[in-house]
Amino acid sequence: MRALLLALLTLAPSLAAAQGACDTDLPARPVGPLQVGELDGFLAVPHRACPREEVALGGDVLLVADTADLYGNLHVNGRGRLSALLGDPRVEAFVSWEAVRYQALLSAVSSSYLGLGYLSWGASGQLEEREGRAFALTGRMVLPTTTGLDQSSQPLAMDLGVTGAFVLNENFRAHIWLTLLGSLGIGAGPADPRGGVRFGGGLDWRPFEWLSFVAEVQSGFFYRALLDVLAVNAGVRLALGPEVGVELAAALPLFGERAFDDGALPLGASLMVSWRPPGGFVAGL
Repeated sequence: MRALLLALLTLAPSLAAAQGACDTDLPARPVGPLQVGELDGFLAVPHRACPREEVALGGDVLLVADTADLYGNLHVNGRGRLSALLGDPRVEAFVSWEAVRYQALLSAVSSSYLGLGYLSWGASGQLEEREGRAFALTGRMVLPTTTGLDQSSQPLAMDLGVTGAFVLNENFRAHIWLTLLGSLGIGAGPADPRGGVRFGGGLDWRPFEWLSFVAEVQSGFFYRALLDVLAVNAGVRLALGPEVGVELAAALPLFGERAFDDGALPLGASLMVSWRPPGGFVAGL
């Protein structure tokens, strides 16, 4: 019995050392934190610690219903994302654009919007990858590319963070993140400068190499309130062969502004289908 316990205790470290945090048999399957969030332009959504090249298409839905206050807010967008390596396998640049965005506000004064959404771009640089772990420094800028949604004040926003990825054993991987975010309005309207911090982590369970289930806890402070959000995220990831991947993710804010503890029914969801060219974009094209 003692020998069995010793074997179990040493199993996870040996597997982590044998397999890198960014190693995978099916590289098309998404990795890292789930790509779902409630802020415009995916501000403060953590980026993966493992750089890659891919093209992704999909969309996002954000619904907030507060019947007690007669308030409702719906965002729906179609989004594309392009990621490419910047001459170094450890450095990735990415661009995400809401090609179409629909937004409806139901309150004492209702309004709706249909047009272009937000454009965000950024980069990540891997700081370390060894012994079953990887860390990357990430940053993102969100630009107000909408067509009439932001009229008096155009918001500029950015974030800067660190993401970590870890191999726990053959079937379980983990990730964590810490992100600083800020925004500033430019134009005739108020500047309304804001700043905050977000951090969280999750577990990626891979019963099969082509399938994984992800569970996360995320938190945010000071950007809109003392407690912006405390939410649970859940997702399913698929690898449809070596080149095509799918991620379906959902977020449920439990505490914070317009969250369950505030009497609201909030829900965010994201679906993305990605294509990874074999050997990179140059070889794939």
